Amino acid sequence: MSRAYRVRIDAGEDPAADRKMEKARMRAAMTVSKLRDNFED
Repeated sequence: MSRAYRVRIDAGEDPAADRKMEKARMRAAMTVSKLRDNFED
C-alpha cells in the first residue's frame, strides 16, 4: 500500500488531499441524504 502511495506522490499527486476531498464528499452526501429522509417523513 505504501509503495502505491509513493508512486502517486512521485508522480506529483497528493493522496492525503484526495482522501480529505473524498471524506468531505461523503459528509456532504450523508447530509443531503439525511435532509431527504427528513423531508420524506
